[in-house]
Amino acid sequence: MGDETGPLEVDDEIVLFGREFLDTTDTAWNL
Repeated sequence: MGDETGPLEVDDEIVLFGREFLDTTDTAWNL
């Protein structure tokens, strides 16, 4: 399941997750 979908879709999800994770870590360090 999911093999039919292009890899770009998965990459976008990972990139968005990574950005959110970095944003949360940045705010934590700023605190």
